[in-house]
Amino acid sequence: MKILVFSDTHGDVSEMSHIVSANRYDTDLIIHLGDHLKDLQSVMLDYPMIASLGVLGNCDFASMYNGAKLEGTFTAENRKIFYTHGHKYNVKYGHEYIVSNAKFNGADIVLYGHSHVPLCQEYGGVLVINPGSLSCPRDGSRGTYAVLKINVSSVKCDIKEI
Repeated sequence: MKILVFSDTHGDVSEMSHIVSANRYDTDLIIHLGDHLKDLQSVMLDYPMIASLGVLGNCDFASMYNGAKLEGTFTAENRKIFYTHGHKYNVKYGHEYIVSNAKFNGADIVLYGHSHVPLCQEYGGVLVINPGSLSCPRDGSRGTYAVLKINVSSVKCDIKEI
């Protein structure tokens, strides 16, 4: 299973649209981790054949999104994935709280955004992934997103710079 993970696009859909277009034939799922969740909705109008998930970020207004959540879980290839924007878990100050919550929920992988800094690292047995930000990176990059490839025997995370 191939998953594209985006976060913190803040209204700039051009790069996200280009990336989805380039990966449309082999992508199973697209996830947006908040801060302009409407960007996901806009891009997905052109790709209704690809499944998508998204959550609200601290810059999203719930009234703009019918039924959108702050977090969720799903299972892919027998791995439970917890996804959220991250602001509720103080991710700018460490990963302890979000990893603890992931473990409490039985998750093997946690996806979050908010900090605009990409990350793919294991903490306490949980793979923690932040795709960074396409439009407002804070780590000196030109913008980033994550590609997650999961099969029954392995999980591979790549942070891609635009």
